[in-house]
Amino acid sequence: MNSRVLLAPLVVALLLCTSCKRSADTKPLDEAGVGFSAIKDLEQLEINEDEVTQIVKARAAGMSDRNCLELLKLARSRGGQFAEGYAVFNLRAAGMSEEGVMELGRLNHLGIWAGEAHALLLAGFHEPTVLELARRRAKGLPTMSSPSLAKLRNEGYSEDRIVQAIRDGVTDEQVSRVTEPLPSPGGFRRQPRRRP
Repeated sequence: MNSRVLLAPLVVALLLCTSCKRSADTKPLDEAGVGFSAIKDLEQLEINEDEVTQIVKARAAGMSDRNCLELLKLARSRGGQFAEGYAVFNLRAAGMSEEGVMELGRLNHLGIWAGEAHALLLAGFHEPTVLELARRRAKGLPTMSSPSLAKLRNEGYSEDRIVQAIRDGVTDEQVSRVTEPLPSPGGFRRQPRRRP
């Protein structure tokens, strides 16, 4: 009987300890150069181990403490966790500015679409083109796909004309008929292909 009396408080203590939330180890954040006040803000948001890893990766890409914190808050406001640190790193490595990355984050385009944006940057498209495409997609407006962008470029269209086509809502179907003039109120015209 005496052992039961001693065992009951031990069981209760174990149950209480297992239900306690453990805070994530923030030492990697400190080692990545995240400032003390930003780390405290992240701890208040109950950052988890996976998010620590993602923020360390975003910081390695040159993202500021303020923007890392904003990206985490954006993810949380959408009911998820911040899992796009590697996407941020790849976009920055491909030449996207920090503000461009933040715009994609605000548009909720750092997830799966970040891979496509990364590919466009590596293919030589500039940040304004990628962002214009993301803005239209975020609004649910008709636009063309990345392969259509590449087709227009291969047909000799300048990037300025391609951006105008995106703004004008040119679709993949219209691009497939690239030998025909593309309709555009903005004066989208085919550039002659240069031959060496």
